[in-house]
Amino acid sequence: MYPNLSVDVAYGQYLIDLLSIEIEDPKKFEFQSNKTNKEFHESGLWDEVYRYSNLSESKDSTKILEANNIGKYMKALYKIKGDDSFITNYWNRREAAGLMPNELAVLGLINLRSDYTDYFHRRILVLEFSF
Repeated sequence: MYPNLSVDVAYGQYLIDLLSIEIEDPKKFEFQSNKTNKEFHESGLWDEVYRYSNLSESKDSTKILEANNIGKYMKALYKIKGDDSFITNYWNRREAAGLMPNELAVLGLINLRSDYTDYFHRRILVLEFSF
């Protein structure tokens, strides 16, 4: 998507573009292939990051996508968050707000001033937009 940018700069540009471009072709911003998406679900990682819940107790109720704040993903971030201000702030926001609309998530990631040379920071961005 950004062949002339370094990987860390491309991550930041991706976020900026998500906010600034009138997205006529949302597929342009998808970064998971069908194979990768299948692996994400089959590995169980999707279930650790996200979950569905029902709006009511009836079997006919609508399912809504939520952040899984008690899954291994959030527990792992909790264990390492004290060592990294970006991860600490991200964890606090994710724990308090759950799954955020894309605009809020993007603004939050930009305002937290992530270091996209950092492996974990890049993974957070990828997981935030992988549902």
